[in-house]
Amino acid sequence: MKPKQMLIAVIVILILLYFWNKTKTIAKTDTDTDTDTVVGSVMGCTNNIASNYNSLATEEDGSCVYPRQACCNILASDYDPTCESDTSCLCSSSECTLITGRTGCCDSSSQEFDPTCTGDPDCTCDQSLCLNAVVTQGMRTSCCSAGSTNYDSTCGSDPFCNCDNTICQIPQSAHLCHSICNDNGGYSSILTTLACGTGAVSNYPASQDPNCSGAGA
Repeated sequence: MKPKQMLIAVIVILILLYFWNKTKTIAKTDTDTDTDTVVGSVMGCTNNIASNYNSLATEEDGSCVYPRQACCNILASDYDPTCESDTSCLCSSSECTLITGRTGCCDSSSQEFDPTCTGDPDCTCDQSLCLNAVVTQGMRTSCCSAGSTNYDSTCGSDPFCNCDNTICQIPQSAHLCHSICNDNGGYSSILTTLACGTGAVSNYPASQDPNCSGAGA
């Protein structure tokens, strides 16, 4: 082989070796980069309002502990109006005690006993509504006048309940008005702030209980 051809061959070989080494270096760099990227996750609390917040944590592990939890539901009896604006407080429905709808007496020995209340999610037992009178033959007596503080909306449709509006507790700003006797010897009452027999209560003219004992005879 001539010297010139040999020199060209050597140059070609050196060039090939250079690119081969370059390729190996790039491949190694990529491998090292991938290895550096796949690092084990740091488990911990990632919520910055928690007392044990870990700023280095990359994955939430459910370990967050909050200084206090409170009810943020305005309809609950234990509603805490300060929690939502307090960065150290977490709203929690488990802290809420909801009291909605009607109230009733849940004492079965009381004359005011309401058997439907305990099974009604919208009814709250209220011992103050119980008169503690002994129940006779499974019957109960309740106030059927709408607007009374102890009004029992279930009595009218309960075959074991007798309406007795004489036990109705009347708000100071209202009074009872009564209708005339009906053909069945009974009458109805309404709690109102209007004068009996006027305006919307024109069908309730009497301010005293009418004597309906002879009606319908």
